Amino acid sequence: IMVTLEENTLRGGFGTGVYEEMCGLGIAKGGGLHHLGLPDHFIMHGGRGDLFKEVGLSVDQIEAFTLGLL
Repeated sequence: IMVTLEENTLRGGFGTGVYEEMCGLGIAKGGGLHHLGLPDHFIMHGGRGDLFKEVGLSVDQIEAFTLGLL
């Protein structure tokens, strides 16, 4: 299991690069790679912590997601 986390949109981001590299190496197996990042749509303005919580990227949400994979 591998989880990528980025503070940017998911499309064309770090996680996509990791996936492409894994495919090139022949190690991208179904369901083992998970990406966390910003959705590809407009997000309202506000405090950083509030916005991350809104899109599921608070520390507690990231921890719960990751532990849920185990």
